[in-house]
Amino acid sequence: MDLWPPTIYQREGEKEGCDPKLLIAALSDAHAVQKAGFPAVLSLRHLAEHTQVPYDFLRDVVGRRTDAYRSFPMKKRPTGYRVICIPEPPLLRVQRWIQQFILQTLKPHVSSHAYAKGCSPMRCAKMHAGCKWLVKVDIRRFFESIDEISAYRVFRECGYQSLVAFEMARLSTRLPDRGHRKEAGRWTTRDAEKYKIKNYRVRHLGHLPQGAPTSPMLANLAMRGFDNLAESIAGEYGLVYTRYSDDLTFSSGDAKFKRETATVLTRRIYGLLRSFDLEPKTSKTNIVPPGARRVVLGLIVNEDRPRLTRKFKRNLECHVYFVLKLGYIVHARERKFDSALGCFHHIQGLVAYACQIDPVYGTPLCKSLAEVPPPF
Repeated sequence: MDLWPPTIYQREGEKEGCDPKLLIAALSDAHAVQKAGFPAVLSLRHLAEHTQVPYDFLRDVVGRRTDAYRSFPMKKRPTGYRVICIPEPPLLRVQRWIQQFILQTLKPHVSSHAYAKGCSPMRCAKMHAGCKWLVKVDIRRFFESIDEISAYRVFRECGYQSLVAFEMARLSTRLPDRGHRKEAGRWTTRDAEKYKIKNYRVRHLGHLPQGAPTSPMLANLAMRGFDNLAESIAGEYGLVYTRYSDDLTFSSGDAKFKRETATVLTRRIYGLLRSFDLEPKTSKTNIVPPGARRVVLGLIVNEDRPRLTRKFKRNLECHVYFVLKLGYIVHARERKFDSALGCFHHIQGLVAYACQIDPVYGTPLCKSLAEVPPPF
């Protein structure tokens, strides 16, 4: 994609009779951003030119006059559901541009192991391989807890002027559903009336929608401050700390580490989370002592190398057995998949994951499935 250079912005601005001093100031900001390795974005209209998306559409999204998302619930295992928000094609195009040219060039904290190049559950689990104690903490409604102010700060740190950073934050967030706006005033802002642009005044703050391409990396970048402090706390106890999205894991290789210390640690992490307006999901907090099976992101880390769980293997072997016996179409119907194609991709994903973690185990299963015709 060709980026619209600031010099054209200057030329067009001069044609429109803009104040030369304002143009010079804008170009100075643009050069500073480009020097830092990011594309210059001088205004919302400039971003519209970059992405070839109508300016009026972007203006409506930023002003919260249109909800450019299609949302639907998706079941979570074992219980509950999450709301997935899929952006409309024009907004999706803008978000992909922001992700590709801005967010992708930034690095999350070293303790973060999700949503970035080279990251994987395996890499995260390896950090805890061979541990004796394990402490796991989960964050409730992770993406929905990160608001547009946090997104704004990420774009400001890139060097973008405040209005542009604000507009890109609005384009990357969505207003919470009505039922969640009442949560202790969590999504209400008192500063809306101070906005100079009247059309941008909205009473409620937006949050990262789960399903937007910008949300994963924005969440990672917004969590850098938390990760830094959590790593410091872990260091006080001689622990290893990792975060994989909303899963926080602390481990110790010292068998003499005590449960009382782990309890104090979890209380401190709860307090740290709340200081960042994040809520721990206390029902999923888990302290695992020596002698018990220690699992990180579905992988057993009792030994020096992460291993697949017995439950995962049984599930995969069951799928493979019935696909070999009945084929994908019948198996999908029996197991109540939405479609045979969905069943095919699900099983192929499981096998690929098994091959990544344990090639000796996964490769024969992969070869067996290769003999079955795909359902398309």
